[in-house]
Amino acid sequence: MENAWDDDSNPQDYQTRPDIITETVEETALNTGLPCSRNRCYEEGAGCAQCKSLVFRLPPEATVISARYYTTAGGDAGDTPLQEVQPGALPWAHFLPVRKGGVRDGLTDIVAVFINRKHDRHRIARVEIKWTLSPGDLPPLPMEAYNYIRRSAGAPEWA
Repeated sequence: MENAWDDDSNPQDYQTRPDIITETVEETALNTGLPCSRNRCYEEGAGCAQCKSLVFRLPPEATVISARYYTTAGGDAGDTPLQEVQPGALPWAHFLPVRKGGVRDGLTDIVAVFINRKHDRHRIARVEIKWTLSPGDLPPLPMEAYNYIRRSAGAPEWA
């Protein structure tokens, strides 16, 4: 997902704004233990993939302005370093883009899902978001509707 906000030539450099908050969530998705060719999550009972939800809890008036995705799934070695990837870029282990979830205790859940289909490798998944309560003229990051992704023509089966 390309973000105009990460462009160094952008005249409004949000990196220097004190009202921009950066948060990171990291999880480990276990290996499947058996060959897995479907993106449906094991936890759902109908699939084999190991899925992790990476959840941020933000005030309802917060505006998410960027999201970056990192994983160790870029290589086959067990010691593969974290590297930035785009959602859906890797077929055997990938992210679904961030989306708005429910509201609990007055806070809105912002969720990204990481899907690991690798039978013999655990994978680390990390998402970093930038958000603000006062976006000014910064455009919000489009929040993908989870059900829309799931029903899109030709889209893979998500959990």
